[in-house]
Amino acid sequence: EKGKYAMDKLKEIEQNSNIREIRGKGLLIGIDVLNSDLAKNYITPEMRNHGINILSEGRVVMFNPSYLVSREQIDQYVNTLNNILSKYWIYSKWFFLCLFFITTVVPIAFAIKIGGSIKSKADSWLISSLDEIIL
Repeated sequence: EKGKYAMDKLKEIEQNSNIREIRGKGLLIGIDVLNSDLAKNYITPEMRNHGINILSEGRVVMFNPSYLVSREQIDQYVNTLNNILSKYWIYSKWFFLCLFFITTVVPIAFAIKIGGSIKSKADSWLISSLDEIIL
């Protein structure tokens, strides 16, 4: 009964982009995430900071509570995991957005400025925006 409840609650967050698959039987459940670095270096320490002791093996975070676990404790585990995965998603998206900006937009803007010709209002806006950021 508790295993089915835990699996149902975890399946609710399976659509999170950091989760590949959730599988298990009874109260032994594995949450397969994108990579082992995410499982070991981000999820495990964050869950422990929230007072939830978990283990990770490779890219699988294991949910293996005591048989005496309550529904409230299962809810706390699932909610905490969902919050942590959501934060990681936001940080990783900001990282890629900054990386895109630095590797694409900035070189194009400097190339336009160094070339000495501003070809459109969009180029002009980009140059003036970068001048404000840089200066």
